[in-house]
Amino acid sequence: MEPIDVVISAAVGKDQAVRRPALRELAGRGVAVAPSVVAAWRARSISEADRLVPVIVRWPPELVARLFAPFLRDDAPGIAVRAAAILGRVHDEVAISPLVDELAKPGRLAAAAALGQSGVERAIEPLQQLFSRIVGARSFAAVDENDPSDAELIAIVIKALGRLGEYGNAGWLIDILNTAEEVTARAAAALALREVPTRGALGALAGALSSPNGYVQESVLRALWSYRAIEAVDAVMNAPLSGDLLTNAAAMLYDVVALEVADEPADWTTIWASRRASLATGTCLLAGMPITPRALVERVRNATRIEQALRDLELFYGLRLHWDAELDDAASLLDELDRWSRELELRFAPGRLYRFGREVPTDRLPAKMDS
Repeated sequence: MEPIDVVISAAVGKDQAVRRPALRELAGRGVAVAPSVVAAWRARSISEADRLVPVIVRWPPELVARLFAPFLRDDAPGIAVRAAAILGRVHDEVAISPLVDELAKPGRLAAAAALGQSGVERAIEPLQQLFSRIVGARSFAAVDENDPSDAELIAIVIKALGRLGEYGNAGWLIDILNTAEEVTARAAAALALREVPTRGALGALAGALSSPNGYVQESVLRALWSYRAIEAVDAVMNAPLSGDLLTNAAAMLYDVVALEVADEPADWTTIWASRRASLATGTCLLAGMPITPRALVERVRNATRIEQALRDLELFYGLRLHWDAELDDAASLLDELDRWSRELELRFAPGRLYRFGREVPTDRLPAKMDS
């Protein structure tokens, strides 16, 4: 058996052929290697340390919480943020308390985001309380004038609540996107609108594509990409984009509209015009098809961009897996997905889904998507 430091070095390396078996060996050694893995995670570069996370989140939740909660107070750049993200990926009650404690401290942005990622219902109340403490009875304009840095936190909190199924404050995201003083707040609001449905979202995102700030434009484009709706594609096609953003927009249109088009260059306007008449305006789309869990599971089965399909399953249906392409075989993933999708389809009508597998009430849909 190789010494643990040799295995860790291989597991965080760039050579995938070496990295995969090393990661699997680390996972197979279980919690006995935890002290060495945590030390490596703390000492190595971000890119190297992140390669250890799939192993870490498979340890017992109690152990992960005990080992990583102290890092929430670490002064080294980025350590607290990355530790919070790991605690969020535990998806267990035991990781909630240390994250809630951080909501009153400087690291509260990362803690709020992690609480949303956790999928634990108990995280809802402290997030709602944080929102109320910041906002009070004021309008967004008053909040932003008092402390512009609060706008980004508000957007992150609303996104976290949305991931937990609470959309009551979603309307604030429109105000933040349209009027926040801080660029980071507008970008955060756009990214939150990827996951939190609210009336007017598509219109606000389409308008924000003309922002002079590239960071905001990029965030808006990512949000529109996830909407998979006719109006989202129209907005991107009509936007004055250039450079990398234009390249990303073309990739979006290929992904959403023309999956069956091979690698040949195409006129996206023509493609969309040829398909638009057959698509209902109230339907969310993935590659021109209504999104259903079964369709996404079939993409996994056929090895068609597996990791993107899994991201879509998380985004639209709230699925949270500890599956990782470098650690797990496809058979184990398919077994879980088959079981999960059968359960989901018993609860929700295919073709009428908007986000997270829920049939969202009309008053929560963007105005242009009302049917």
